[in-house]
Amino acid sequence: MEVLGFTQNESKIYCSLISKYPVTGYQLAADSGVPRSAVYGLLNKMEARGYIQNIGQKPARYIPLSPDALAEKVADSFNTRLEEFQLAAADLEEKPLSVRVWPLQDKADTFKQAAMLIAGATQSVCISAWQSELRELQPALAQLEAKNIIPTLFSFTPLNGFAGHCFSYNIEEDVLEKYWPHKLFLVIDGTKMLMCGLNDQRQAQGLWGEDATLIDMVKNQMALDLTLWSKRTGRSVDHVMGPLVSHQAPIDDLLQTLGGVS
Repeated sequence: MEVLGFTQNESKIYCSLISKYPVTGYQLAADSGVPRSAVYGLLNKMEARGYIQNIGQKPARYIPLSPDALAEKVADSFNTRLEEFQLAAADLEEKPLSVRVWPLQDKADTFKQAAMLIAGATQSVCISAWQSELRELQPALAQLEAKNIIPTLFSFTPLNGFAGHCFSYNIEEDVLEKYWPHKLFLVIDGTKMLMCGLNDQRQAQGLWGEDATLIDMVKNQMALDLTLWSKRTGRSVDHVMGPLVSHQAPIDDLLQTLGGVS
């Protein structure tokens, strides 16, 4: 009966009543093993729900609802609550969420979510990650060619064998691991982001979602990494910066208009 929402003591009371009725609360406590201090409160609760009936004698004696009638009552009650839940859930879906961000705490789930975001891309994919993380995402990245999407990949580690606009410092992972933990950053179509720190175990710590502030944060970090890479290597990154800076203020133009920094 507990799977139907009855407590353990309510189940004991009903099963005891089915085997012998009418009985008093005192007798029920003895027969069911439910403490007398609890039995009367439970009887009142079950009577209010229509599961048992007080036949009105003194002392009060109780009889159970038949199993078939009880099953029908429980089903009706469940269906009513289910309909209420569906209406409430539908109402929530119609209201825009103020925060659309979800946590990442498991390494496998992080890669699964990242792959799903990449698979859903329609315009652009920008990723900053280590080589080992990008290898986990390589099957999803390979599917982008069919959509004519060329991903932008930045890494401090080597990017040999990856297709796309690749920018790398070619530092081996075992060297970097002495200084930094593994990290994974994604921006998809400029409308979704994922940022996560990863370790050697199964754990991860990060977020993914559609929050505009966090998307801008990840885009700014990627834009900064690419800009510094360009300055250090003397190679241009202008052809890939569009998805990362399209919504940023034109600071250089504004400064020129204002006559420079005061």
